[in-house]
Order: sequence, then C-alpha cells, then structure tokens
Amino acid sequence: MTIHPATRLFPLLIVGIGLLALRQYRSAQTLLQDWARANHLRILRKRRGIPPLSMWFTTSRNQYLYRVEVLDETTRRIRKGWIKLGTFWWGTMSPDAVEATWDEE
Repeated sequence: MTIHPATRLFPLLIVGIGLLALRQYRSAQTLLQDWARANHLRILRKRRGIPPLSMWFTTSRNQYLYRVEVLDETTRRIRKGWIKLGTFWWGTMSPDAVEATWDEE
C-alpha cells in the first residue's frame, strides 16, 4: 500500500501553520514590550478583549488588540486604553506598528 504524497505534506502544513501563529504571538509580545519601554510605560495589566465598535472596522485579523493599564513613569499616572499591534495587511510583521487609543482622549 502506497501513501499519497499529499498525505505526507499535510502534517508539515499543520506544523508550519502552528509555528507561524506562535511567531506572530511572540512578535506581538515583543512589539508591546518594546513600545512600552520606548514610551517610559510599565504595563500593569493587559488582556485581549472585545474592542469598542469603532475599532471593529479598522482592525484586521492580522492585528492584535490589547486592553492595557499602564503606569506612565514620567508623570506617575495610570492610564487605560487599547493598544493595536501590527498593520492591517502585514500584522505584527511590521516592527514598529503600534497604535494607542487612551480612554481619556
């Protein structure tokens, strides 16, 4: 009994997709930490959640959205808001695409 070549490639395809998803997640975490460090912020809390309706139409599935609470180390003030990581088409492959929307603005 012979195995069709496509059957051999299927597990490799699944592993490849999993590795790509893991790379995207790690890239998002690094992007968030680098952004916080560059802006003199310390992340107190972060979670993925359901964004406000206004962000639904400007965010793709390639981007990561986090609800964050940060401590601004320059003003010693706690800020809350949404952080969008990555670009619409390339996601977190773009190394400097971070957009912050603060609650008080």
